[in-house]
Amino acid sequence: MPLTPTLDREIEWIQALADRLPPLEFDILGTADVIAELDCLLCLARAVDKFGLTRPVMKEEPVLKIRKGFHPLHMMCVPDGQYIHNDTMIKGGSETGDISSMMVVTGANGSGKSAYGKQVALITYMAHIGSFVPAEAAEIGICDKIFTRVQTRESASRTGSAFMIDLSQVSQALRGCTPRSLLILDEFGKGTIATDGAGLLAGVIEYLIQGPRPRTVVLTHYQYAMGQTA
Repeated sequence: MPLTPTLDREIEWIQALADRLPPLEFDILGTADVIAELDCLLCLARAVDKFGLTRPVMKEEPVLKIRKGFHPLHMMCVPDGQYIHNDTMIKGGSETGDISSMMVVTGANGSGKSAYGKQVALITYMAHIGSFVPAEAAEIGICDKIFTRVQTRESASRTGSAFMIDLSQVSQALRGCTPRSLLILDEFGKGTIATDGAGLLAGVIEYLIQGPRPRTVVLTHYQYAMGQTA
């Protein structure tokens, strides 16, 4: 079918534009990078004003002290005044003083365990990119890595069951974590029978406490296993 005159002119215009763009590639990409960075800074600034974010204090020592922290997205999903702010106080490395390297949070489904873990990771990450954080006050020790086992992402392109994916995520965290790392474990072990899952979780906790001692937040249903480990 012959091209219409209008369509023919449009194709010629597109071809002419494509011929002019290659010499300007670096200028265009550079401009896009600047606009993207500016967009991020403006969004963070608006979040500071809208949610009352505060400037964190960055520390060399591997501490994580958060007072009245919150997750902005979760806070927007509940009526005003009903969101409960949370504190966090953990320290990586050797167990000294009254601060432990690990927190274990238990509770029923829908009680906010996952939201709390995401909140801790979000505050830590935001502090490391130079942003203010959703908390009344925060002291954040510099992290070398942030590991999470929060959500299982299955895919037809990946071999292995959901439980195997969980094991791979935790294995990677255990191999790579140091006293300066942050590790969030959410419902690890629930992909198999309860006794095996509790045993795996207890073993991971024991290894972390006796080994690298990263800053760790464990979110679980396995209250009995936690009592036995403690």
